[in-house]
Formats: sequence, C-alpha cells, structure tokens
Amino acid sequence: MKKGLYIILAFTGIMNLYSCKDEVEIPGNPVINIQTSPADALFGDSLPFTIKATDADVPLSTLKARLFYGDEMVSETVIRTKVSGQDYTGKIYIPFLKNVPDGTATLVYVLQNINFTITTDSLDLKCKRPDYPSLTLVGENGNEYEMKRVAKNQYAVKDDFPAKMNAYIKAPKMGENGNEITFGYNTQNEIIHGSNSYINFSNANGGSYEITFNTLTYEASPFLKILVNGEEMETADANSLKADLTLTKGQTITFDGVPDYENWWIDPDFFKKESDGSLTFIPISGNYRITAHTDKQYFSVEVLDASGEETKLQADGTGVLYLIGGSGTLGTEAIGKPSYVGAPSWDANNPLVMAPIEAKKYQITVVAGKQITIDGVNFKFYGGKGWENEYKSDRISTNSEFLVVNPGPNDDGNIWLKEGVILEYGATYIITVDMTDPNHAVLDMVKTTDGQGVTYPTLNGKDMEITGAGFQTDIHLEQDETLTFAKVDNINNYLADPDYFQETGEGIYKFLPVSGEYRIILNTGKQCLSAIRMTNGEYASLDEEGHGALWLLGWGLGHPSLDSQFGWDLANAYAVAEIAPQVYRFSGYAGPEKNSLPGQRIRTDYLDFKFYKQHAWDTEFKTSQITLEGNLLKLAVPNDKGCANINLNGINLEEGAFYMFTVDLTNGIDKAIIRCEKQ
Repeated sequence: MKKGLYIILAFTGIMNLYSCKDEVEIPGNPVINIQTSPADALFGDSLPFTIKATDADVPLSTLKARLFYGDEMVSETVIRTKVSGQDYTGKIYIPFLKNVPDGTATLVYVLQNINFTITTDSLDLKCKRPDYPSLTLVGENGNEYEMKRVAKNQYAVKDDFPAKMNAYIKAPKMGENGNEITFGYNTQNEIIHGSNSYINFSNANGGSYEITFNTLTYEASPFLKILVNGEEMETADANSLKADLTLTKGQTITFDGVPDYENWWIDPDFFKKESDGSLTFIPISGNYRITAHTDKQYFSVEVLDASGEETKLQADGTGVLYLIGGSGTLGTEAIGKPSYVGAPSWDANNPLVMAPIEAKKYQITVVAGKQITIDGVNFKFYGGKGWENEYKSDRISTNSEFLVVNPGPNDDGNIWLKEGVILEYGATYIITVDMTDPNHAVLDMVKTTDGQGVTYPTLNGKDMEITGAGFQTDIHLEQDETLTFAKVDNINNYLADPDYFQETGEGIYKFLPVSGEYRIILNTGKQCLSAIRMTNGEYASLDEEGHGALWLLGWGLGHPSLDSQFGWDLANAYAVAEIAPQVYRFSGYAGPEKNSLPGQRIRTDYLDFKFYKQHAWDTEFKTSQITLEGNLLKLAVPNDKGCANINLNGINLEEGAFYMFTVDLTNGIDKAIIRCEKQ
C-alpha cells in the first residue's frame, strides 16, 4: 500500500489581498483509514468499499475513489464527507471494456478538506473478465436464445432464424458484486456494452444458422456480405450497404451475396436486368454510389463528383438533379422508389435522385399505382440537398399533357397533375427535365406503356375498385364471414388489420367485427388490408345505443405500423372495429416511433390520442364520459370543452409485447369504459 500527503498552501495573492489579517490559514491533515476494499474484481462489478475519513483540524470536503487502467482514469465515485471520524461506504464501477485483458488496475482513494489539502492512498486491484457460462440472445420479437460458451470469451447459438435477425445480447450478473451487461448497437452501428439497441445480424437465407459473439473483442457474426463487381460493399446503416464506383454507360454490373436477389426491385432509370441476372448501367459515365437496401430490397444510386463526394447541379446544367415530393399517408400526392409508400416526402436531405441519362438531361421512371399515385402528385426540383438551388416557376416550364408547374405565389414551382388528369393504373410514365439551359429548364412526362392487361384484385370473385391508395370494395359482411382475395401480388406480405381480419389461408380471411356495411381497402403501396364501417356509402357514426363506428386520432398509434401514425389529420382517422355489440377494439404489438415493423401499431414510449363519435371534429368523448381501467393509461388535463387526450400513465410499454385497447359502451355512450391490457 502506498501513502502520500500533499499540502496545498494558501496563494500569496490571497495573502496580499488580506494582509490586514494576522491569522494564518491552517492546511489541516486529512487521514484515510481503509476499512474494507476488495483486492480482486470482475470487469462489470460494482465494487464496495468503506473508508474512515478524519481531519482533526479542518472540516472535510470530499472522498473520491478513482480507478485507473494504466495511466487512464476509467471510473470515479465521489462522496461528500461532512463528519470527521465517520465511516463512508460507496461503490465504484469496474468498467467492462472492449479488448481489455485480465490485469492489475490501480484503485486510488483521495480525501480532501475544505482548504484543498489532499491525502491519497492507493492499492492494486486484480481485474478479470467474467467467464460467463452462457449469454442470452434477445430477439426483437421477445424470444430468447441461450448462447453457450464454446471457447474463452466466445459464445454461439444455432437455431432457426429469419434472414434478418435483430437482437441484442445479455450477459448475466456474476458474483455478489456483478451487474447484468447488455451488448447492442450504438448510433454508428457498432457493438458496444450497455446498449440494448438491436444488432442487425443477417444471413443470406432464413433457416438454421449460427449466431456468435466474443465478449472480449465484441466480434459477432453473421453479417451479410454483398459484393458488387467483386468489391465488398461496406455497411451504411442497419439496413443497407454501399459502394462507391466509377461506372461507364453500358457497363455490366454483377452482385454476389444478395439474399433473395431474384425478387429485388431493379430501378429502370439506372439498370437494365439481363437474363443472366447481371445489370447493365444506363446513365452517363461517372462516379456513383450504389446502396443495397436489404429491408426494401432495391438498389439506389447517387451521383458523386470527381473527389467521391455528393455532387450538385452545376452552372452549365451537368451534375445531378434532385426531386423532393409529398407523401400522403393515405396514398395521395406521393412519388417514390421502390414504392410511393414510405417515400422521403419533403425530407430535403433524402431526395429522389434523377438519373443523368444524357449530359444535362435527367429522368425518373414510375409505374402508376406503384411508384406514383394515380390521382395526385406534388413535388419540386432542386439542384442540391437541403433545399439548395430551388426551381420555381420562373426557371422551369412544361407542355406536358399530364403535368403543370404551379405559378405561385404559394407553392411556387410545385409540380402537380393537371386538373382532371388521372394516371392509368399499371401504365409506365417517364418524367424528364432538360437542363440544356439551367435557367429555363424544360419538364416533360410521357406514357411509354399502358396498363392494358393489368389484372385487378378480386374480393369474393368480384373486381375491386381502383383508388389512389390501391383498391377498395363496399360490401355487406356478416360476422365470421369468409373473405377471399385473388389476383393480389405477394398477398402473403400484406399486414391484415388484426381487429378486422383473421387469416385462415393464403388470401383467405375470417371477418371479425359485427355484421354491417363495410369498405374493404387493399392498400397496394403500404401492403396492408384495412376496413371502415359505412352507412349508405358514407362513413358511419356512433349511434345513441353505441353501435356503428368509433373513430380514433392521435400520435402513438398507427396502421400497418408506426411509420403511418394517425396523427391529428382527419383524413387519417381510423375506424375502430366493433368486435362485439357496443364493444370496440384496437390492438397491436408495441414498437418504436421510427423504423417499426408491420404489426407494431402501438408506440412503447408515447401515446396521445382521442376517440370520436363521428368522422368529424368536436365529436370527441368528454372526460366526464370516460372511465379508464387499469394502470397503463391516464387522462391529460381537460380543455375548455371538458375533453382530454389519453396518454401513457408515466410508464413505457414492453417492445414486442401485444396490447389490446377496448372501449366498452354497453352502459351507454356517455359511460365509456376504456382499458389497455397486455395480452
């Protein structure tokens, strides 16, 4: 044990300022007496200690416990020491760090009085990495898998996993001073300790494969490895990989390691898919960044300058042109790739890239009903990200039979469909901008293929009606009636509203609510199946007995996922299913605000919503008409109309758990009983 005493004398400047005083400040004599301090610890421990701290002359100030790995202080605990001669007990955390082997650390105790006189006492502390018998892999669906120890610091589990397995890893508490430690991603998609953000494990195919993790190096596997023209793509984020390439017009591009490659959407503005699966590059020669989006299964392309940085529209019309456009949650006024659903909307830092098919000429190809809505568009062109170099009506014009450039003054330069124009479902359109004269850009839109031969989905053998969001049918349904859909591409990928439909076979569903007139909606962009209660072709309302339609608006709830929350736009109001006479239900899995999965319809950390008696404002339930049951929900402060939003009651819901909201009106519409329960 090493001991040292350091005395801080009073500053001469202070003595000069107070020269009239004859008294000399007493430095004091802090004394450390270690009562308990273990000599061994495991990384990740909270190590207890007890120190008797005394100073017979000067009041004490603080006791500090400091841990050093080599010369670096890695942990500190500070305790206020108000009474001399007293035992002070605390804990100091022994950090669990990456690539730090077993070794000897230095634990230093520092005692200071109010005159800044300091005494230190230090000792060696032998630190070892915990030798866990096993770890736990925690999937985003809540399933847990035991990762067995296969070598020192090395753990593995083999099971049936999806191709993309999002999970974090949990290590158990070891010994009486240990702590549970988690391993997950940080914001840079690096594995760190102390995080439960999901690690995006990925394999070429779903099925039986092994997931591994090393608690010393934090190395883990598997992670998808994709090669483009033999070059390995690097991770861009949790769902994408990227590669910067110099490409020549007409060059052949090959990919290796892409899971389910045959089902990926190939952007026709940048690539032509050949019979052997290779791609031919379409734009002009130059520097490009190709990004493989494994979640949406498509390749996006960005234009780079000679130095490999994102480029801008140049003064001579070369470079790049960006399209930024609105994306309505019900499918109106939307354009995007590979689908208009989930398009970047008015996110100026995430625009659509117009392909430079010729010098100073840019294009984007869309299929009506898939990449662009048929009944409305609303977008604008920019020469740079972040709203840079905006094209208003004084610099762009069109003679297109489909489009118009809004002359302003509001929304000046926004591109809309001409009045009365409805795009043909299934037809292909090419939008081009000629920048030969960048101050007088020319916009055009032409139809290159029509939608003839496109088959419409059917419901119970009858064609569904086309809408901006997809297809719909107004139909009278009996409770438990069977609904059969046909001619729907990839219907197995559709999320059916769990309060309206129960899947019983491929394209076959049992209808769950009470009998009545309903509008069945097949949203081809969002790939979801929904329903709305109707009365004589109009949205239904709640009648005096509590039958009909109950409407829901607010944040924290959505369909088919939380990426489509209802918010406070009446156009997005959700019709709650009358699952039994006068009893209404909304259910789903709890999930994050952004990048949620289909079926995650309830936000874990924030709810702010109301129920309405009609598809109209000022019809919400008053607080005097609501009784909340259970401990998950609370009413906010009522407004001047006696109405209040419903919020979480100071808690978070469990991510991945299934919750059910019910509104019971059996006692009357002025005596609503609302509850939220974990199933």
